[in-house]
Amino acid sequence: MSGHSGSSINPMVAENSPLATVPELVKRFSVSKLSERPEDPPVPGMSSETPAPSAKSHHRPWQDSLHTVSKALNFLLATGIHSDVTFVVGREGKQFKVHRLILSMRSPVFEDLLIANPADSSGVVVLNEDSPGAFNWLLNHIYSDKTDLDSIDNALLVLGLADKYMIASAYDTSIRIFTDNGNAVLISSSLLDLTPEAMAQLLQEPLRVTSETVILKALVSWGQAQLKLQGKQLTPSNLREQVEPFLSEIRFLTMTSEEFVQNVVTSDILTPDETVYVLKNIAKPGEVAPASRINTITINTSRVNRSSLITKDQMRSCVCEGVNKTWLRDSEYEFQFVASDNIVLLAVKVQLGGGAEDIQLDIRKEDPRANVLASVETVGNNLAFKNPVHLREGITYVFTLKVKDPQTSLYGCRYSKQIYEAEGFVITLSSGVFIQAVVFI
Repeated sequence: MSGHSGSSINPMVAENSPLATVPELVKRFSVSKLSERPEDPPVPGMSSETPAPSAKSHHRPWQDSLHTVSKALNFLLATGIHSDVTFVVGREGKQFKVHRLILSMRSPVFEDLLIANPADSSGVVVLNEDSPGAFNWLLNHIYSDKTDLDSIDNALLVLGLADKYMIASAYDTSIRIFTDNGNAVLISSSLLDLTPEAMAQLLQEPLRVTSETVILKALVSWGQAQLKLQGKQLTPSNLREQVEPFLSEIRFLTMTSEEFVQNVVTSDILTPDETVYVLKNIAKPGEVAPASRINTITINTSRVNRSSLITKDQMRSCVCEGVNKTWLRDSEYEFQFVASDNIVLLAVKVQLGGGAEDIQLDIRKEDPRANVLASVETVGNNLAFKNPVHLREGITYVFTLKVKDPQTSLYGCRYSKQIYEAEGFVITLSSGVFIQAVVFI
């Protein structure tokens, strides 16, 4: 900035005028001064080849290299310059040096906490319950409208913070991810950390899930986590108290009688009267069930299956090729399956030849004492699960293929570990590749 070169004072400015000190202020906050700060974090958006704003040779102020408001705000957040409050976040005590005015512009909660009714004049605010990673994302969203979320777990944590601090734009960003990934959201462990308010908002969204039981199981798990958090015993009455405000969101009539008994009746979250009402209406699929308030809840009578929201466009297929396969003839084939992210397994394809094409697939966790999570028995090459199987990120599952006819051969490869990638998902098979493809969402 040529107007600030040198250090002489404009002769038209009185010696005792406040303007006379401007050049000194420029020098004071030049990047040459900033370079003395230990371990300043990098400026977001700048590569390692891009020099940080510098004025060591010409004493240019740091503002000269930041040509947009977004870059300037990113620099303020990254360096902490001019910060007037420090957040200490999470059990790790991660510190964030921020600016009261900027935060209050985006959040009424921060405005009240930091400006209108500051609880602590020390300039330090402790937020033990917040996730440092999600809070860091939220700050970047506040300062520079960051919108990309790298995982479902992080999106859920952001949703909770967006609800807590009433930042609508951050809330909308996370919700857009959830509607297309309902199953992955509802089996994520981060769901258990949602506040009741955030949980209520999530369940009101048009989530795409393979079965209503996915939502029911997620709600029950969340209710159990709330009881543990509150130090209460896990009893049917206590669990009912936690989940009752959300039961009207569950479309019980889209379940089969078997699904309802296995997932709802056994959970003890409905009263006998409510259970009888739902079972009677499940048994009459062609009739429109009247809206009914039983005890303290209104039974949701919608028969619109959320799985109908899942289209072929959302399904992913991982083709398991790239190894030298041959025709094998065994009664049983076992291999391990690991996915890089939470997935919902819809079907597995094999290639059979020779005898009868009766085949069975069992899935369990690696622990030999673990129960079978899912099983499908069919005739032919396509093993499609009646109830989609939820497989968690990084967990090793054991797949066992059983062929009934000794004359039936299966096309595969023994003793081979292979890693496959499909649309950003990585699936590892070992040892042996006995399947042709995996269909999942």
